[in-house]
Amino acid sequence: MAYESFAETLEQFKRRQQTVFIEDINKRLAGYIDQMIIPDIYFRLGDRIFHYLVDEFQDTSPIQWTNMLPLIENSLAVSGSFFAVGDTKQAIFGFREADYRIMKEMEERAAEYFGSVRIDVS
Repeated sequence: MAYESFAETLEQFKRRQQTVFIEDINKRLAGYIDQMIIPDIYFRLGDRIFHYLVDEFQDTSPIQWTNMLPLIENSLAVSGSFFAVGDTKQAIFGFREADYRIMKEMEERAAEYFGSVRIDVS
């Protein structure tokens, strides 16, 4: 009950101040994607950025991966690239909802994610 009251007060404050906390951005983008709404930012970035490098990929959270995936798929569809660097044994951001299994699954099932794109796992 106390948490819900605090959360509502915080939301009211952010609206009054016209403020968005950085942690809200991932949640909002994921909400749009879940509703099949493509935010303008995807069109803007998808037309400009074609090569992605993600360092410490083992510390990617499910919500971050959900938000990045459409951009990565788009870049690969137009001969762009996706380069991920990480080591699942070095995952340390579980407290931020990072999930090393995203990287593990990518290693094991990359072809299912990205179809006919050439994949190298070292």
